[in-house]
Amino acid sequence: MSAIDKEVFPRGALIGAAALIALTLVAAAGGRWQQVHAPTPPPFAGIAVQESVDLRFEDRDDGSVVVRNAADGALLQHVTPNEGAFLRIMMRNFVKHRAVRGQGSTQPFRLTLYVDGRLIVSDPVSGRHADLRAFGVDQHKAFARLLPSAAMAAARSATTAAAGVSASRPG
Repeated sequence: MSAIDKEVFPRGALIGAAALIALTLVAAAGGRWQQVHAPTPPPFAGIAVQESVDLRFEDRDDGSVVVRNAADGALLQHVTPNEGAFLRIMMRNFVKHRAVRGQGSTQPFRLTLYVDGRLIVSDPVSGRHADLRAFGVDQHKAFARLLPSAAMAAARSATTAAAGVSASRPG
């Protein structure tokens, strides 16, 4: 037998180690139970905002989705069941994330265009966000159409087209 076999390990050190392990497990379980996450600043913090709009998404019985400006209720887009798959999936994911955590669906989502070209859809309630550039040009455009400047450009273009049509008619 060696000397290590004859010496008794200090009981206080064993109790202290066991208490530390138990405290760590309780703290981790408590944080998980209360869904505590370390706050992290978004990667776009500090970049100037070019434009932003708060959006509400409404599911219809026919499977379509209506997108409205949350500020004034103006219709921005009506997405039929056969179009807008990315927009539907992205927003349903955000809504599901809220529902799983018991967060309400009354708060609008935010779409923000930054001066560096980033287009971010975010949920002010949960803090989740997605940089739409990561999903490709077509997906970026699907959301960019919802911005106020895009709606104004479309209205100007429609007005110009209508003026051109009425001007070309013999009178």
